[in-house]
Amino acid sequence: MITVGMLFESMPQNKKGVYYSLLYMAQSHNIELFFFTPEDTDFQNESINGLFFEGGKTIRKLTEIPPLIDNHIPPLEPKIIEYYRKLEKHTHIPRHRLGLNKLGQYRKITSENKFSYLMIPTQIVKCCSDIIRVFEVFGTNEIIVKSYYGIQGKGIVKIAKSQIGYTISSNKYLSDMDELGLRDFFRQFPLKNHIAQTVANSRTLRGEPFDIRIRVQRRNGNEHYFDMYPRIGSKGNVTSNIHTGGYSFPIKTFLEWEYGQVWQKVYTELERLGTEFPTYFQKFLDEPFFDLGLDVGIEKREDMSFQLCLFEINAFPGASGNLGERTGIGTIIATFEYYHYLYDCFIAGSSI
Repeated sequence: MITVGMLFESMPQNKKGVYYSLLYMAQSHNIELFFFTPEDTDFQNESINGLFFEGGKTIRKLTEIPPLIDNHIPPLEPKIIEYYRKLEKHTHIPRHRLGLNKLGQYRKITSENKFSYLMIPTQIVKCCSDIIRVFEVFGTNEIIVKSYYGIQGKGIVKIAKSQIGYTISSNKYLSDMDELGLRDFFRQFPLKNHIAQTVANSRTLRGEPFDIRIRVQRRNGNEHYFDMYPRIGSKGNVTSNIHTGGYSFPIKTFLEWEYGQVWQKVYTELERLGTEFPTYFQKFLDEPFFDLGLDVGIEKREDMSFQLCLFEINAFPGASGNLGERTGIGTIIATFEYYHYLYDCFIAGSSI
């Protein structure tokens, strides 16, 4: 049996049954899995006060730092970056940032033909004058502005031309203003590492924003597993991210309801993306990805044809305590398989 620690920013409080069932399932796959947070780590004594599942219940106990830590905290804050620096002296951490921000991803993928059709037209914006200019560049009356380092749908705003000038909206904000008001807005919220994109009209029949999350999990050095589910946001929201409010249900039911007779064509194209894109994208990365979250929009046309568009590529799709947010059994089993593969690589001293 191998031992794996699963690191969270804080212990799961919601859906405890989902998380505790992971501890139980792991044992049937010859894995002793435990949960912990950075505060549970004692580097001086090289130990962790972990949450284990034993005798049909969860218990706390001290354990050595295991050879593998499944880390679910994105390394964004300085204290987490420093924590990982110390932790990597004692163990292996398989999840890393992709090394490509949104702008880098756009440039790499559009430089080749295979998946360039997925990419939304993008421009760098450094000041309000750039914002005004991109309306003309894109030939549109609506744009999205976001940081190319952003995660989980945070900080995304939509700007639309209106009768008095512009309307700025986000998931929690709506305001009309003239050009002077727009310039004042971006003085208060300066543009730094931001891009502007055309608005992909990925909305349900009821007008709700949605995307399809393709959750990819590596199984070994060459194979991966993927699952798909829709994420539907509130009607007035800009994004469909579940972190900012929303809901989900089975992918086939959703597509059949939204796309009628052509739903199977949509499903087949999404499946092709889940099958082929991860291997294609890996060649742009310095390290093997552990898992990925591909957020895919679907623009519907009047003739019932459709166009897929890639909103985001996420390196920590199970972060922030949302491992159970629609994580299927197949993804969990693939994760357990990858744990064993990584252990075999560590023992053999071979590359991942």
